[in-house]
Amino acid sequence: MAYELKKLFSSKLILICLALLAAVFGLLVRHAYENRITDSDETAAFLKELDESGLSDEKKIELVEERISDIQTLIEKGENIQKIQGVYGSLLADAMIYAKARIFVKRMLSEFPGARKRLIMEAYYNLDALGKDPQSDKREAALNELIIEKYNRKIDISLTMTGELTSVTDTFDFSVWDVAFAIFVIMLTVRMFTMDRAAGAAIVIFSTSTKRRCLCVTQIFTVFMSSAVILAAAVGAEVVCGYLFCGVTDLSLPIQMTASFEFCPFLLSVGDYYLLKFLCGLLFCLTLICVTALLCILFRRFLAVMPLSVAIYGVLFAVYCVFRKSVVFDRVNALDDRFVLFRCLRTFLPVALTDLKMYLTSLDHVWIISRYVPRIAVCAAVSVLISFVCVAVGVKLYGRRER
Repeated sequence: MAYELKKLFSSKLILICLALLAAVFGLLVRHAYENRITDSDETAAFLKELDESGLSDEKKIELVEERISDIQTLIEKGENIQKIQGVYGSLLADAMIYAKARIFVKRMLSEFPGARKRLIMEAYYNLDALGKDPQSDKREAALNELIIEKYNRKIDISLTMTGELTSVTDTFDFSVWDVAFAIFVIMLTVRMFTMDRAAGAAIVIFSTSTKRRCLCVTQIFTVFMSSAVILAAAVGAEVVCGYLFCGVTDLSLPIQMTASFEFCPFLLSVGDYYLLKFLCGLLFCLTLICVTALLCILFRRFLAVMPLSVAIYGVLFAVYCVFRKSVVFDRVNALDDRFVLFRCLRTFLPVALTDLKMYLTSLDHVWIISRYVPRIAVCAAVSVLISFVCVAVGVKLYGRRER
């Protein structure tokens, strides 16, 4: 494996591309810094004080409203609140903190449990109606039972700020860096599988079938491990940026405390989200490497495989982005053909694994045989199947013509 690593990173072109990849990620870090949250510590301190006050949920909301009302009264009297000392600086700073805290407190103590209660009650009502109909659809009944199962359970929420996790995901998730990283992985794979032939060493290396099989698997594993290290560094840097710039300091808090993931059906913490993102990225890398490796084995030349691999990835990525825009920004109806096609893409297209947030913002399951299965699990299984088939075929064909 040491020789394979040396073969990969001895190229100046690969090192330059790695530097460019780091530069692209640096742009995302810069964007996160420019949009950093400056009052997260003060807001967290106020919420902690509120959480430890021993008041009921209604009283906590009333206390925040009272603080805001007092400041509004001073404004109506013509007072310059920017020059009046408050608890966390000027009264203007206090007003901004209280306003932000009011949104968070109302969502956690009122809107969050209320929305889940409505979902559960509606599911029970639907089940009751379906039970009276002998011609009712089994899938519809199973879906309502799943809603009750996923949402009728305790989430350990508190008035602890999760920070602006949404800001972190908007900056780093499904970004230009994912595209640059995918192209870099393709380049690593193509170099790994075409260099021996270009250097004229193929005939010696492919002298026996055992060497061919071991070499194929070793090369795939080397590229995969190299990609895994880069991906781990990127996710780690994202965690650090979230901590420094967005106030995401406690990774043990439930992800449902973030507005974007309020209806996430899985019991995940913020730290679990980062870990799942890393694992999904790894699985996508593995699929990309295996498919590209098979193309290298079939076409053998760098200048033939590189543009072909990038073109295939680019087309699939573009198709996914077009339908994603229709659903996320144009907000098409769930019965619209574009919405249905987008769900199919997220079921069978491995590139969708790099867009993890789309799987976790709602109850996103697929009916398979007689039960609902998480769509992300189906996509992961499809990715594993594609990888296995590509490796099996690739190992069988690798170096056959050079024997």
